[in-house]
Amino acid sequence: MHNNYKIAKVYAEGLFEIAKTKNSLTEINEQLNSIKTLLKKMPEFYYFLVNPLIDQQIKKNAIKIIFNKNLDKITLNFLLILIERRRMIYFYDIVDQFIIIWNKATSTSIVEISSVISLTEQQQQYLINKLKEITKASYIELKLKIDPSLIGGLIIRFGSNLIDLSLRGQIEKFALYLGIN
Repeated sequence: MHNNYKIAKVYAEGLFEIAKTKNSLTEINEQLNSIKTLLKKMPEFYYFLVNPLIDQQIKKNAIKIIFNKNLDKITLNFLLILIERRRMIYFYDIVDQFIIIWNKATSTSIVEISSVISLTEQQQQYLINKLKEITKASYIELKLKIDPSLIGGLIIRFGSNLIDLSLRGQIEKFALYLGIN
């Protein structure tokens, strides 16, 4: 087991327990995902936060200025602790571990759907209802992706399962059946 994984898991579990006792799980989950997205879009800020040459107090002040009014106190304090303990380098791994714990606790399945066109709200809701039946999950989180190479239809991935309902997939199966490469 990698050391990063162990460290990330310990911090994620700790944050999860605190969030659970304060009934802030959903809010903190959303905030962590938003921060992760922000840091991915602004890698310079992430590198600023993990740079060991920059004083910890400067980093903490930046976090307070940027996030003070937008984050739950638990999330803000968590970021400050990560900076103080020089663990901000593990932030992405911590968020990933938190999401795994959160998904398990809330019986949430993450389902990736690739389609040629954007799905309507009605189509998404239909898929969510069907996927709840298939996965026995209480909640389904859709990760939608547009893939024009599918020609038509869609591909559904959840866990280790793959359901290929695409026209490209059907053509490839037919070609394989006919022995055509």
